[in-house]
Amino acid sequence: MTDDRFFYLAGRALSGEATPEERAELEENPEWKRIYTSLFVRRRPDPDEADRLAAQQAYAAHFVKMQLAGHFTEAPPGEPFAEAPAEPMIDTFDGAAEAAQGGDAWGPPARSQARQYAARSRVRWYAAVVTALLLGTGVWWALRDNTCKTCADTPPKSEIATRKGSRSRISLPDGSLVWLNADSRISYPDNFKGTKREVFLTGEAFFDVTKDAARPFVLHAGPVEIHVLGTRFDVRSYPREKKVETLLLHGSIEVTIRNQRKILLKPNQKLSVSTDNNEAPNKKTDTVSLGVGHPQVGDSSAIETLWVENKLAFESETLDVVAGDIERWYNVEVRIRNERLRTLRFTGVFEDQGLQEVMEALKLTGRFNYTIIGNKEVIIY
Repeated sequence: MTDDRFFYLAGRALSGEATPEERAELEENPEWKRIYTSLFVRRRPDPDEADRLAAQQAYAAHFVKMQLAGHFTEAPPGEPFAEAPAEPMIDTFDGAAEAAQGGDAWGPPARSQARQYAARSRVRWYAAVVTALLLGTGVWWALRDNTCKTCADTPPKSEIATRKGSRSRISLPDGSLVWLNADSRISYPDNFKGTKREVFLTGEAFFDVTKDAARPFVLHAGPVEIHVLGTRFDVRSYPREKKVETLLLHGSIEVTIRNQRKILLKPNQKLSVSTDNNEAPNKKTDTVSLGVGHPQVGDSSAIETLWVENKLAFESETLDVVAGDIERWYNVEVRIRNERLRTLRFTGVFEDQGLQEVMEALKLTGRFNYTIIGNKEVIIY
């Protein structure tokens, strides 16, 4: 009997999916039983810990179930959810590599970054992740009868993330479409039940929301909550930029800031909410500005949404913001050695152009020098 078999049986037992025969097999092996008992059976939690630990254990049990069903793929070290699941509803696009070859931006990628694990690697990975999840609580106890009593009250959720240099197109359970930009993360229930459809975003995404008057679509992004029945809009909420930007292209949306101030947007209006606590330390309200999007000349597309068309674009943005865009677009690290350069502003649209070409264009307009080190790091000085 192999370690793979132990991980498989332990995962089945933890998720409540093990058959009587599988449970018997796990207990008949003295070594397996000892390891399983030492890892997964501990003292009962104190009453004040019960709710928190029950929620964590419910999540862990659901995670194992999803793994057994084959819904997750390999993740980079230290980041369990850093890849989007390789399901038909999700298309991934490795922007920097495919753009150089003229590939289809949102079709199935030529070199998919969402590779399925072989069964052996997969069971080891989910066993390790569940072990880390539960060990992190500091207190474990066995799931009574290998079932999770709180799972029924906790709707299963999907979480999808893109790495730097890649983007994804996702179809939500209600048919709404989401284009997820690089280095972004979105989570949502596996099915939208109840009176609203709630989605959580970190990073940038473009939404084409299916109309459903009975169940409003609610997007959470930092301090911003967006309510919509059916529309097309873009939200940008990268923590590094310390602001949340919302651009409405079609329909109408209501933006609520920290559950207090509400602002109704009209098509082509752009709302920016500062999340920088150091910007106005004595103010009790957020710094909010309302303006318009930046349409292209002779085109109905907005500069802010050209990334959906596989175009790196920015309009009068500081070098600090542009550097972040370049990092995410080409999967590199950008270091600005001269602080004075950070406030320089740039405008540009780049399609199917490599890192060197983009940096050369910025160099000519910004009057700075740069060095690219191994296609992994860019030094600006």
